[in-house]
Amino acid sequence: MNRRTIINVLIGTLFASLGGCLFGRGGLLGPDRKCSPRVVFQVRGVANSAAVGRRKSRPIENLDRLGRRLVRSATEDGTATYSSVGKPPVRDGTIVRTNDSLHRVVVEWADDTSGVTGYKYDVKTNPSIREAATPGETIDLSELPPNDRTTLLASLPNPDQKLERLDFDVVIAYADRDAREASVFVPEPEYEYIRYGETVLRFRSAGTKTVTVTTYRIRLETVADSVTEYGDQVLASEGRRVDPSELSPDAREFVRAMLEEGSVERCYPLPDHVEEVMDAFDLGTGPQHVEYDGNWYEFEAFSPD
Repeated sequence: MNRRTIINVLIGTLFASLGGCLFGRGGLLGPDRKCSPRVVFQVRGVANSAAVGRRKSRPIENLDRLGRRLVRSATEDGTATYSSVGKPPVRDGTIVRTNDSLHRVVVEWADDTSGVTGYKYDVKTNPSIREAATPGETIDLSELPPNDRTTLLASLPNPDQKLERLDFDVVIAYADRDAREASVFVPEPEYEYIRYGETVLRFRSAGTKTVTVTTYRIRLETVADSVTEYGDQVLASEGRRVDPSELSPDAREFVRAMLEEGSVERCYPLPDHVEEVMDAFDLGTGPQHVEYDGNWYEFEAFSPD
């Protein structure tokens, strides 16, 4: 679906139902009243390469706990492996910042093992569960065998706050024999309660199922030595360059109004020169960086109706 089709979907239906713009310049209720449906055009100032680079990347600290551990392991050892019945906790293509460098996370399929027995658990927490937990039946997450800890971290929320109530399912399965033998959940649970930060979780067996365990290899590719350098790359690859001479006089005047006012509105159906700017700037499908008259800006067009 192209940009013009999307805009028509967003506001064409409303226009048809309302019988056109009633409030725009020349409309029934005069030039100073807002029309509906309409398109809002916004400009978010001159685009700064460093700000773009920061916005398009993530510090490692912003990844979830397991994602941070895997990325740091890949940083130190070159690669990290992750085996699970689910997807890896960090997405392929994620741009992360480590100190002053920026890296692309590459997640590669390494192996599949089918026909593995998965042990299902109902996991809950609430005030009654926290009161019922006894020391002999409780173990801290940090004391679990590494594979159990990794498996649970992929399912658990942030541990920095005490969760009053939580209810979810988890499947624990290992294709590796050593991991199965070391596990406190396979084939029988050795503990009923796991302490996780300020939260106590109760694990109850819920049967078994046959699953496929997938192993992924995670590595990093350096993409830039600074957020400014990466921002320049983003602008060069994703942005658009529009020379004012490529636009009609009316279209140039409309861009001038956007740049001076920061936000302007136009009634639907849009005039030809506004459509011209939308096509040239590729607006209507989300924010777009555009180099215009020597400067980079972030433009956006949307229908608020």
